[in-house]
Amino acid sequence: MNTRGTDFWDEASAPPISPEHINDIVTTAADLAIVLETSGRVRSVIVNPLNPTLGRLDHWKDRDIREFTAEDSLSKIESQLEAYRDGQSDKPDAKELNQYDTTNREFPIRYTLHKTRQDDIILMLGRDLRPIAELQHRLVKAQLALEKDYESHRDYETRYRVVMEAARDPLALIHVSSGRITDLNEAAAQILGAEAEQLVGAACTQEFEGRRRGEFIENLVAMSGNQTGGAVKVETRRGNQAASIYPTLFRAAGDRVLLCRIEPDGTEEKLSAEMLCLLSSTLPF
Repeated sequence: MNTRGTDFWDEASAPPISPEHINDIVTTAADLAIVLETSGRVRSVIVNPLNPTLGRLDHWKDRDIREFTAEDSLSKIESQLEAYRDGQSDKPDAKELNQYDTTNREFPIRYTLHKTRQDDIILMLGRDLRPIAELQHRLVKAQLALEKDYESHRDYETRYRVVMEAARDPLALIHVSSGRITDLNEAAAQILGAEAEQLVGAACTQEFEGRRRGEFIENLVAMSGNQTGGAVKVETRRGNQAASIYPTLFRAAGDRVLLCRIEPDGTEEKLSAEMLCLLSSTLPF
Protein backbone atom coordinates (compact mmCIF):
# COMPACT_ATOMS: atom_id res chain seq x y z
CA MET A 1 0.00 0.00 0.00
CA ASN A 2 1.46 3.34 -1.06
CA THR A 3 1.13 6.62 0.86
CA ARG A 4 -0.15 9.38 -1.36
CA GLY A 5 1.04 12.97 -1.45
CA THR A 6 2.84 14.30 1.58
CA ASP A 7 0.42 13.02 4.21
CA PHE A 8 3.01 10.80 5.80
CA TRP A 9 5.84 13.32 5.78
CA ASP A 10 4.09 16.52 6.76
CA GLU A 11 5.12 18.14 10.00
CA ALA A 12 2.13 16.87 11.95
CA SER A 13 2.46 13.22 11.03
CA ALA A 14 6.20 12.80 10.34
CA PRO A 15 7.75 10.09 12.52
CA PRO A 16 9.61 11.64 15.45
CA ILE A 17 13.37 10.99 15.28
CA SER A 18 15.50 11.45 18.34
CA PRO A 19 18.62 13.62 17.83
CA GLU A 20 21.02 10.80 18.75
CA HIS A 21 19.72 8.73 15.82
CA ILE A 22 19.96 11.43 13.17
CA ASN A 23 23.69 10.89 12.65
CA ASP A 24 23.16 7.17 12.09
CA ILE A 25 20.36 7.78 9.60
CA VAL A 26 22.32 10.38 7.65
CA THR A 27 25.57 8.41 7.50
CA THR A 28 23.92 5.14 6.44
CA ALA A 29 21.79 6.92 3.84
CA ALA A 30 24.98 8.15 2.13
CA ASP A 31 28.59 7.03 1.87
CA LEU A 32 29.83 10.37 3.13
CA ALA A 33 28.17 13.21 5.04
CA ILE A 34 29.73 16.68 5.38
CA VAL A 35 28.47 19.67 7.35
CA LEU A 36 29.89 22.61 5.42
CA GLU A 37 29.90 26.33 5.94
CA THR A 38 29.09 28.46 2.92
CA SER A 39 32.62 29.86 3.22
CA GLY A 40 33.97 26.38 2.47
CA ARG A 41 35.10 25.34 5.94
CA VAL A 42 34.19 21.78 6.96
CA ARG A 43 32.38 21.68 10.28
CA SER A 44 32.00 17.90 10.44
CA VAL A 45 32.63 14.85 8.27
CA ILE A 46 31.23 11.35 8.82
CA VAL A 47 32.00 8.27 6.71
CA ASN A 48 29.44 5.50 6.37
CA PRO A 49 30.72 2.56 8.46
CA LEU A 50 29.19 0.20 5.88
CA ASN A 51 31.59 1.58 3.26
CA PRO A 52 35.03 1.43 4.92
CA THR A 53 36.89 1.71 1.59
CA LEU A 54 36.78 5.51 1.85
CA GLY A 55 39.05 5.27 4.89
CA ARG A 56 39.30 7.91 7.59
CA LEU A 57 38.64 11.49 6.55
CA ASP A 58 38.83 13.12 9.98
CA HIS A 59 41.61 15.42 8.76
CA TRP A 60 39.04 17.26 6.60
CA LYS A 61 37.42 18.76 9.70
CA ASP A 62 38.06 22.50 10.26
CA ARG A 63 39.78 22.75 6.88
CA ASP A 64 38.64 24.36 3.64
CA ILE A 65 36.98 21.86 1.32
CA ARG A 66 38.95 23.31 -1.59
CA GLU A 67 42.18 21.92 -0.10
CA PHE A 68 41.19 18.33 -0.84
CA THR A 69 39.18 18.97 -4.00
CA ALA A 70 40.74 18.26 -7.41
CA GLU A 71 41.49 21.24 -9.61
CA ASP A 72 38.93 20.26 -12.25
CA SER A 73 36.18 20.31 -9.57
CA LEU A 74 37.06 23.61 -7.87
CA SER A 75 34.83 25.70 -10.12
CA LYS A 76 31.85 23.45 -9.33
CA ILE A 77 32.11 23.77 -5.58
CA GLU A 78 32.96 27.48 -5.77
CA SER A 79 29.90 28.33 -7.86
CA GLN A 80 27.69 26.26 -5.57
CA LEU A 81 28.94 27.93 -2.38
CA GLU A 82 28.50 31.34 -3.97
CA ALA A 83 24.89 30.52 -4.86
CA TYR A 84 24.18 29.50 -1.27
CA ARG A 85 25.84 32.65 0.11
CA ASP A 86 23.73 34.81 -2.19
CA GLY A 87 20.56 32.90 -1.28
CA GLN A 88 20.01 31.82 -4.90
CA SER A 89 19.78 28.09 -4.19
CA ASP A 90 16.39 27.02 -2.80
CA LYS A 91 16.31 23.34 -3.82
CA PRO A 92 18.73 20.45 -3.27
CA ASP A 93 21.50 20.41 -5.86
CA ALA A 94 23.72 17.57 -7.10
CA LYS A 95 27.41 17.88 -7.95
CA GLU A 96 30.10 15.36 -8.88
CA LEU A 97 33.47 16.22 -7.37
CA ASN A 98 36.88 14.59 -7.52
CA GLN A 99 38.54 14.68 -4.11
CA TYR A 100 41.69 13.47 -2.32
CA ASP A 101 42.25 11.40 0.80
CA THR A 102 45.28 11.36 3.11
CA THR A 103 47.38 9.51 0.53
CA ASN A 104 46.48 12.00 -2.22
CA ARG A 105 44.48 9.27 -3.92
CA GLU A 106 41.79 10.82 -6.09
CA PHE A 107 38.24 9.45 -5.92
CA PRO A 108 34.91 10.69 -7.35
CA ILE A 109 31.95 11.54 -5.11
CA ARG A 110 28.46 12.59 -6.16
CA TYR A 111 27.04 15.00 -3.60
CA THR A 112 23.54 16.27 -3.02
CA LEU A 113 23.59 19.63 -1.23
CA HIS A 114 20.81 20.52 1.21
CA LYS A 115 19.97 23.70 3.08
CA THR A 116 19.69 23.62 6.87
CA ARG A 117 18.02 25.89 9.40
CA GLN A 118 21.20 27.95 9.51
CA ASP A 119 21.70 30.05 6.37
CA ASP A 120 25.48 29.61 6.40
CA ILE A 121 25.45 25.82 6.89
CA ILE A 122 25.02 23.20 4.13
CA LEU A 123 24.57 19.46 4.47
CA MET A 124 26.40 17.49 1.76
CA LEU A 125 25.45 13.82 1.29
CA GLY A 126 27.86 11.96 -0.96
CA ARG A 127 27.76 8.73 -2.95
CA ASP A 128 31.01 6.95 -3.74
CA LEU A 129 31.29 6.73 -7.54
CA ARG A 130 34.39 4.52 -7.58
CA PRO A 131 32.49 1.28 -8.27
CA ILE A 132 30.84 2.94 -11.27
CA ALA A 133 34.13 4.48 -12.41
CA GLU A 134 35.91 1.12 -12.11
CA LEU A 135 33.13 -0.59 -14.07
CA GLN A 136 33.38 2.06 -16.79
CA HIS A 137 37.16 1.60 -16.85
CA ARG A 138 36.77 -2.17 -17.30
CA LEU A 139 34.20 -1.62 -20.04
CA VAL A 140 36.55 0.75 -21.87
CA LYS A 141 39.41 -1.78 -21.59
CA ALA A 142 37.14 -4.55 -22.84
CA GLN A 143 36.01 -2.37 -25.76
CA LEU A 144 39.61 -1.55 -26.68
CA ALA A 145 40.53 -5.24 -26.51
CA LEU A 146 37.58 -6.13 -28.75
CA GLU A 147 38.57 -3.46 -31.25
CA LYS A 148 42.15 -4.75 -31.25
CA ASP A 149 40.95 -8.33 -31.80
CA TYR A 150 38.66 -7.11 -34.58
CA GLU A 151 41.53 -5.34 -36.32
CA SER A 152 43.68 -8.48 -36.03
CA HIS A 153 40.82 -10.53 -37.44
CA ARG A 154 40.44 -8.14 -40.36
CA ASP A 155 44.19 -8.34 -40.99
CA TYR A 156 44.12 -12.14 -41.11
CA GLU A 157 40.95 -12.08 -43.21
CA THR A 158 42.63 -9.80 -45.75
CA ARG A 159 45.73 -11.99 -45.95
CA TYR A 160 43.60 -15.12 -46.33
CA ARG A 161 41.52 -13.55 -49.08
CA VAL A 162 44.60 -12.38 -51.00
CA VAL A 163 46.19 -15.83 -50.79
CA MET A 164 42.98 -17.58 -51.91
CA GLU A 165 42.50 -15.37 -54.95
CA ALA A 166 46.19 -15.31 -55.87
CA ALA A 167 46.43 -19.10 -55.80
CA ARG A 168 46.40 -20.69 -59.26
CA ASP A 169 45.01 -23.93 -57.86
CA PRO A 170 41.20 -24.17 -57.73
CA LEU A 171 40.53 -24.31 -53.96
CA ALA A 172 37.31 -24.84 -52.00
CA LEU A 173 36.60 -25.17 -48.27
CA ILE A 174 33.94 -27.70 -47.26
CA HIS A 175 32.49 -27.96 -43.74
CA VAL A 176 32.53 -31.65 -42.78
CA SER A 177 29.45 -31.60 -40.50
CA SER A 178 27.13 -29.70 -42.84
CA GLY A 179 28.71 -30.72 -46.13
CA ARG A 180 28.41 -27.16 -47.40
CA ILE A 181 30.92 -25.02 -49.26
CA THR A 182 32.10 -22.32 -46.87
CA ASP A 183 34.43 -20.58 -49.31
CA LEU A 184 36.19 -21.00 -52.64
CA ASN A 185 38.34 -18.98 -55.00
CA GLU A 186 37.48 -17.83 -58.49
CA ALA A 187 39.42 -20.66 -60.13
CA ALA A 188 37.29 -23.26 -58.33
CA ALA A 189 34.08 -21.37 -59.15
CA GLN A 190 34.94 -21.46 -62.86
CA ILE A 191 35.36 -25.23 -62.78
CA LEU A 192 32.01 -25.66 -60.98
CA GLY A 193 30.35 -23.35 -63.51
CA ALA A 194 28.86 -20.64 -61.30
CA GLU A 195 29.68 -17.41 -59.53
CA ALA A 196 31.55 -17.76 -56.23
CA GLU A 197 28.79 -15.85 -54.40
CA GLN A 198 26.22 -18.43 -55.55
CA LEU A 199 28.32 -21.38 -54.46
CA VAL A 200 29.19 -20.21 -50.94
CA GLY A 201 26.76 -21.96 -48.58
CA ALA A 202 25.61 -24.48 -51.17
CA ALA A 203 25.70 -28.22 -50.49
CA CYS A 204 28.82 -29.55 -52.18
CA THR A 205 27.04 -32.73 -53.39
CA GLN A 206 24.67 -30.59 -55.50
CA GLU A 207 27.62 -29.54 -57.62
CA PHE A 208 28.62 -33.10 -58.61
CA GLU A 209 26.72 -35.84 -60.41
CA GLY A 210 25.46 -38.90 -58.52
CA ARG A 211 26.86 -38.02 -55.11
CA ARG A 212 25.18 -38.54 -51.74
CA ARG A 213 26.31 -36.20 -49.00
CA GLY A 214 27.24 -38.69 -46.28
CA GLU A 215 29.12 -41.05 -48.58
CA PHE A 216 30.82 -38.24 -50.49
CA ILE A 217 32.07 -36.44 -47.35
CA GLU A 218 33.27 -39.74 -45.86
CA ASN A 219 35.25 -40.45 -49.03
CA LEU A 220 36.86 -37.01 -48.91
CA VAL A 221 37.77 -37.41 -45.22
CA ALA A 222 39.17 -40.89 -45.82
CA MET A 223 41.17 -39.75 -48.83
CA SER A 224 42.58 -36.78 -46.87
CA GLY A 225 44.41 -39.27 -44.67
CA ASN A 226 45.88 -41.10 -47.64
CA GLN A 227 49.66 -40.73 -47.50
CA THR A 228 49.95 -41.28 -51.26
CA GLY A 229 47.89 -38.18 -52.00
CA GLY A 230 44.98 -39.96 -53.67
CA ALA A 231 42.05 -38.14 -55.27
CA VAL A 232 38.27 -38.51 -55.37
CA LYS A 233 36.95 -38.65 -58.92
CA VAL A 234 33.91 -36.46 -59.63
CA GLU A 235 31.90 -34.96 -62.49
CA THR A 236 30.63 -31.41 -62.22
CA ARG A 237 26.86 -31.08 -62.56
CA ARG A 238 26.75 -27.72 -64.33
CA GLY A 239 29.46 -28.39 -66.92
CA ASN A 240 29.61 -32.20 -66.98
CA GLN A 241 33.36 -31.91 -66.55
CA ALA A 242 35.39 -34.75 -65.07
CA ALA A 243 37.67 -33.66 -62.26
CA SER A 244 39.69 -34.92 -59.31
CA ILE A 245 39.44 -33.59 -55.77
CA TYR A 246 42.52 -33.67 -53.55
CA PRO A 247 41.31 -33.07 -49.97
CA THR A 248 43.22 -31.96 -46.87
CA LEU A 249 41.49 -32.18 -43.49
CA PHE A 250 42.11 -29.66 -40.69
CA ARG A 251 40.33 -28.16 -37.68
CA ALA A 252 39.18 -24.57 -37.32
CA ALA A 253 37.39 -23.31 -34.18
CA GLY A 254 36.69 -26.90 -33.17
CA ASP A 255 35.07 -27.83 -36.51
CA ARG A 256 36.51 -30.13 -39.14
CA VAL A 257 37.04 -28.50 -42.52
CA LEU A 258 38.24 -29.92 -45.83
CA LEU A 259 40.52 -27.88 -48.05
CA CYS A 260 39.83 -29.31 -51.50
CA ARG A 261 41.97 -28.75 -54.57
CA ILE A 262 39.80 -29.39 -57.63
CA GLU A 263 41.69 -30.37 -60.79
CA PRO A 264 39.89 -31.00 -64.09
CA ASP A 265 40.96 -34.30 -65.62
CA GLY A 266 43.61 -33.84 -68.28
CA THR A 267 45.10 -30.77 -66.65
CA GLU A 268 48.44 -32.46 -66.04
CA GLU A 269 48.54 -33.81 -69.61
CA LYS A 270 47.69 -30.37 -70.99
CA LEU A 271 50.41 -28.76 -68.92
CA SER A 272 52.91 -31.43 -70.08
CA ALA A 273 51.98 -30.83 -73.74
CA GLU A 274 52.37 -27.06 -73.34
CA MET A 275 55.74 -27.55 -71.65
CA LEU A 276 56.87 -29.91 -74.46
CA CYS A 277 55.80 -27.38 -77.10
CA LEU A 278 57.66 -24.64 -75.29
CA LEU A 279 60.80 -26.74 -75.03
CA SER A 280 60.58 -27.74 -78.70
CA SER A 281 60.45 -24.10 -79.79
CA THR A 282 63.64 -23.37 -77.89
CA LEU A 283 65.67 -26.30 -79.26
CA PRO A 284 68.22 -25.47 -81.98
CA PHE A 285 67.01 -28.21 -84.39
